[in-house]
Amino acid sequence: MTMIKEDITSTSKRASIRTSLNWHRMTCQVGGIALLLFAFSGLLHPIMSWTGPKAASFFPPQTKLDANQVKRIPFIMKHHDINDAIMVKVVPSKEGPLLQITEANDLPRRYFSFETGHELVNHDQAHAVWLARYYSGLDATSDGGEQAAIRNITFQTEFDDAYPWVNRLLPVYRITFDREDALTLFIYTELNALAQITDHRKTLMQSLFRTLHTWHWLEEFEHGRVVLMLILLLLLILLSSTGIALLLLLKKRNMTSNRNIHRSLGYLISLPILMFSISGTYHLLQYAYGDHHRGLKLGAPKLYDADQFSTDFEWLKPYQSQSLNGLSIIHGPNAERLYRLSFPNRLSNSAAGEKVKISHAERFKGVPAEQRALYINTLTGVASES
Repeated sequence: MTMIKEDITSTSKRASIRTSLNWHRMTCQVGGIALLLFAFSGLLHPIMSWTGPKAASFFPPQTKLDANQVKRIPFIMKHHDINDAIMVKVVPSKEGPLLQITEANDLPRRYFSFETGHELVNHDQAHAVWLARYYSGLDATSDGGEQAAIRNITFQTEFDDAYPWVNRLLPVYRITFDREDALTLFIYTELNALAQITDHRKTLMQSLFRTLHTWHWLEEFEHGRVVLMLILLLLLILLSSTGIALLLLLKKRNMTSNRNIHRSLGYLISLPILMFSISGTYHLLQYAYGDHHRGLKLGAPKLYDADQFSTDFEWLKPYQSQSLNGLSIIHGPNAERLYRLSFPNRLSNSAAGEKVKISHAERFKGVPAEQRALYINTLTGVASES
């Protein structure tokens, strides 16, 4: 009876070895090509992060407000017949605090001076250039004090190879400096934000990454792209899993040096390849069919009535000496209007407008630009913190 069981076990084991070996051999060529393709292109991603250009400052510029400026907001809007808007904000600028009005998602924003009440015509581009110089550190050269020249400015409303959809923010200004590396910054003026910084080398690597790793050139045939990539990933899963099975089933015997090397490599890379293939399959399906947004949009325009704003600004006195990222007027859950004061992260609580640098480690911890926010009812002056 024992001998029969041993024969059955031996026969089953040989069948398992034969099946695993057959599938391993059938998938090795195409699976090997897929492995080289995804591994090489995947390496481009960390290389882009390590070698790409870095911003001179990681926090937005700051400003200080006084009651006389804030109380003029409803009067400036009424004077210029602005009855509804998507976003109303006070933002830091080269000229000091300015009133910024966003009337449409895909149009440049409008700016108004608190001193004169006049509109700064076509100022959104000039504001983006100021932000690009602030974030790049190219506001002046070290030798002559002249500002670095700008080669090209584009108002961009769609994603592309240099600015893919993972950045989410549109529209942006694409500002390229006149340098050998074609340093380019993408500026989102509504948040005074640096959406992305790149140069010609990073742009080239990003284009290669999207071509070889995500196959963006097949985006017009999305289902076909997903099916083809899924087949390659499943072949990789089959290749690595059958390789693991062979390592477990086959005993190490006297082998040639090539087979010894193959077996040793199998121990080292089979499990990582299996894990990366499984996670890659999830990543492919999640980004193709998951619940996510390729680009963020602001809400619909809201009505602004001057009668909803009080002229009493006693609540602002404790905060007039503090630096702010900015002030915005938002709609609360009960349809009330609220002032939202954005206080900068403690790492950037230096003098207003001063560039603040953070370490490489802090940068990748996802340090937020905002420490906290304060909400003030525009009519009652009652405050609450987020």
